Amino acid sequence: MPNLIRCFCVKAPVSTFNSGSDVIGVAIDEEGETLANHYSSNEEFSKHDMGFTSDWKHDIYLRRYPEGFRVEWRMFPPVDWDALKEQPHAEQHAKAIAEQEDSNV
Repeated sequence: MPNLIRCFCVKAPVSTFNSGSDVIGVAIDEEGETLANHYSSNEEFSKHDMGFTSDWKHDIYLRRYPEGFRVEWRMFPPVDWDALKEQPHAEQHAKAIAEQEDSNV
């Protein structure tokens, strides 16, 4: 089984240059280490920019896992992601993740 790289995005702070749809894509390995990130204009572009629907960032992922890897897109950051605690609306994310996992059972 190839090593898993989990990718997801979080809302970027609203600013003069961001009307609210911008996101920050993040890729973490199975141990929770951040491998890459990218500022994108929306979630669909983030999927491309993080290497889920393209080969972008795969050179970075290959340095970590030269024997192979699989990129997976997650709808929400994993509950165990330490930086989640620093994000706005962290409790809402955690609740949504728990509800999603309950519905998958």
